Amino acid sequence: MSLENLHAQKESPSVPVEWQTHAEKTNYRETPTYVETIAYSRKLEEASKWIRLIEFGKSGEGRSLPLIVAAKDETLTPEAARKSGKAIVLIQACIHAGETDGKDAGLALLRDIAITKTREALLNRVVVLFIPIYNTDGHERRSPFNRINQNGPAEMGWRANATNLNLNRDYLKADAPETRAWLKLWNEWQPDLFIDCHVTDGADFRYNVTYQFEQHDNVSQAVAAWSREAFEKRIMPAAEAAGNLISPYMEFRDNRDPAKGIDSFISSPRFATGYVPLTRNRPALLIETHMIKDHRSRVRGTYDILRSSLEEVNRDPQSLMRAVRLADEQTLKSGQSYDASRRIALSVKLTDQPSQKLLKGWEFKRELSPVSGAMRVEWGTKPLDMKVPYYTEAQPSVSVAPPLYYVIPQQWTEVVEVLAAHGVKLQRLKIPAELEVESYRFRDVKADPSSRGSFSS
Repeated sequence: MSLENLHAQKESPSVPVEWQTHAEKTNYRETPTYVETIAYSRKLEEASKWIRLIEFGKSGEGRSLPLIVAAKDETLTPEAARKSGKAIVLIQACIHAGETDGKDAGLALLRDIAITKTREALLNRVVVLFIPIYNTDGHERRSPFNRINQNGPAEMGWRANATNLNLNRDYLKADAPETRAWLKLWNEWQPDLFIDCHVTDGADFRYNVTYQFEQHDNVSQAVAAWSREAFEKRIMPAAEAAGNLISPYMEFRDNRDPAKGIDSFISSPRFATGYVPLTRNRPALLIETHMIKDHRSRVRGTYDILRSSLEEVNRDPQSLMRAVRLADEQTLKSGQSYDASRRIALSVKLTDQPSQKLLKGWEFKRELSPVSGAMRVEWGTKPLDMKVPYYTEAQPSVSVAPPLYYVIPQQWTEVVEVLAAHGVKLQRLKIPAELEVESYRFRDVKADPSSRGSFSS
């Protein structure tokens, strides 16, 4: 479908042919393979003292997990970066390896920073960490048919890793070697802001990019306040001014009837952009480009949001770092005493009190499917602006008063290992003890899809 209502997105200026990314060279028909991505990343490193390519772990099939560090003033190590007083921003692409827009956008942005230097100011007060391919094994399981409803590139990777685990449901349980490596990276670098790049599987509409961040009672209000101020008031307007049509991420309440309204999205800690704000007290931005838009529009839309995000952090890094410092201080203070009235939301759910949203979509008609006999939506090509119920308000559905300590029986070694991977401090009892304790019990436990390797309740 056409991108009417969108301004013409601009390509990066003054790029020599030898520095074009694979996506740019092929007019966005293709995305580079793992080997080609590593080669371009190494070329960046060899050409610029601001770039360092490192391995932060191994995949299940033994591939190196690449991390590109971009920084001025020799702040290319975790220790130097933290001492510099600069904000550290971690950008991640290809956790779902068929969703390659973040990889192609990030490589172009680093090239513009370090090689052509049209964006070099983005490193003045920021250290950038970029994972071009997180799910390296899934990335090399390439096919034209892995995401059949996605409009380019010609081939793309597979959603899950080599053992068919969805890495974007693995952050809390940390089953995969990729997740353990990511946690080690986080513990070493301690980023201030996290951005995760995706392509949506969702509904049809005219927006080429959507976004989401946590801002409800399950996240530090200092982090939520910074996120609302930065993402909504400055970052997204700046990206729209570059030629994008942007909306908060949404899901239709009823895929067979768009008029029933749309839900906003709430992350749990199994997701990257839920884990980071809920357990690490850091803002996290989810970028979801629209799968039906062409590959170029999606890549440039991702580029524009990454660029405007780094511009915002450069504008005032101290406000970001004050927010995360306050969140950490409040967390530490709350752990020093037990208060039964102090509740922590473990999960939140949307209420049934909607506002109104002007949805920029397409005309559609509902008709009976000749295959299933159920109602289906057939989308047209004529733009339609439609006011629909918009569900964004949320309230805690499960909350607890955290104790001062949790006691783990020593035979639960796998639990101890996971907690250690998350950086949780553990203290081993030196002598046998009998303790009166309370315990939690799960109810209504159900198996999740096998790619999640977990249960839900």
